[in-house]
Amino acid sequence: MIWNAKVLLQKLNIKDKNKMLFEPYTQIAENLSSFEMLGEVICDGREKPPLRPDHVFEVEKHVLHNVKMEGDTDNCNISGLCKLASGEFLLIDNYNLKIKRLNSNYKVTSSCDVPEHPQDVCVVGEREAAVTVNKSSENRHEIHLFRVRSGGLMKTRTIKLQHRCIELAHHSGNLYITTDTSLHVYNISSGQGRQLYSDETGEYTVFRCAVSTDGSRIFITNITHDQLITLNKDGTKLSTLTHPELQDPWDAHVTSLGHMFVSCGVLNTVVQVVGMKDGTQTVKPLTGKKEKLAGPRALCFNSSTNTLVVGLFENDNIVELQLKH
Repeated sequence: MIWNAKVLLQKLNIKDKNKMLFEPYTQIAENLSSFEMLGEVICDGREKPPLRPDHVFEVEKHVLHNVKMEGDTDNCNISGLCKLASGEFLLIDNYNLKIKRLNSNYKVTSSCDVPEHPQDVCVVGEREAAVTVNKSSENRHEIHLFRVRSGGLMKTRTIKLQHRCIELAHHSGNLYITTDTSLHVYNISSGQGRQLYSDETGEYTVFRCAVSTDGSRIFITNITHDQLITLNKDGTKLSTLTHPELQDPWDAHVTSLGHMFVSCGVLNTVVQVVGMKDGTQTVKPLTGKKEKLAGPRALCFNSSTNTLVVGLFENDNIVELQLKH
């Protein structure tokens, strides 16, 4: 600051014959060094403080948004959800064989047909998304990549797999894909992949997956045994979480700050897994009778509005859960 003042005076002296000097008060710097802080940020009710990684959420309000389109021949069945950097959403309508694009107000703006049977969707780039398509009777196990354009959605390429593909998550150019009983990782560019984890003790032991922001943890829902499994990036099991509120765990969603949400089909609830940071994992119900969720399935957290979006089974609506900060 003192240096800037001297430079300004030098420029002024060029235009003025009078000589001007700047004499700084050195006591300012001396006094500043004795302060631990320059001030305090006080929330005035309009700006909310940032969320902490250990924050426990509560539902403030829930709102229904209809996502049925003209031309849909069946009830909607929302099996996949993701949020684009633009604030828009992509969802998979499993029954109507479509990937649908929603604006930030959850209104359908465009769609693209997908072969039987689309399962899930995730963002793999700023304007690109991947969709799992699986139909075992026709030996169809594919990843469809879509470009999100101003005019709509355009499929760019297809990656064919040799195994079932149900759910997928993306991290650092890799796709993590579940088969119901195993987890595989594939590099998007090369198409090369390998199996990370397997559990053949039931029909749906590796159903859905989510990856932490730093890529060090992978979370798997085990519907058969009502468990949430945590793996490291190499596929080694680190922990198994069971809880009375964790029944029929369908989808798992982890936010950028590490908050974990799981949809539970039998109880028609969404729960938050707390204690993620210190390893003391337990489950806290997020929704209850008031929200009346019927068949919660896909989950997606919107950090800009502090809301959790829930796709429902055989329902034309999605649910926006507005959460208390």
